[in-house]
Amino acid sequence: MDQMNDIMAKLVNKKHNKSKLKISLTLAKKIIRRAKIKIQEGHSYLIYECGHVYDYTEDTAYIVYNAGLRRAARCCPVCVSKALITKYKKCSCGAEHVGKRVQSSICCAACSSVRRAAKGEVTLNQLKRNSHLADSSRYMCIHRKQCLDLYCKYDALPCKGCKRYKTV
Repeated sequence: MDQMNDIMAKLVNKKHNKSKLKISLTLAKKIIRRAKIKIQEGHSYLIYECGHVYDYTEDTAYIVYNAGLRRAARCCPVCVSKALITKYKKCSCGAEHVGKRVQSSICCAACSSVRRAAKGEVTLNQLKRNSHLADSSRYMCIHRKQCLDLYCKYDALPCKGCKRYKTV
């Protein structure tokens, strides 16, 4: 299965005589359909010259150094002589991206700022910032020492609205 018939090589930089392969979105999707890969949103897929397609997490990153061209190239783990053509990603917003620098992510540059801000995942660092629950007027609580031990890694003690609050 020779995919190079569909791909157009274009000379980009005449000074260094480096050729760069141009591939369209429709061709990338056609190669993925031929490989019978089910596309998951947010995952990037590596497309090789031989027609093999791998998910970025499953690829074994086989690098071959070409002494004649003085550069290294990522090659297919099965067909060692065939190089990486491009990467493909479908974002959760519906945008599709093709290029060598495509990375797996939940959101892309085409996503709105509201969508990027509401990722749905809260990091541990954000959980430990509970300064909005701090209340400086409740420092005389009898349970303060227990709370200091319990919330030692947090920014503030969550005293606002605490049901255990009792004064000395």
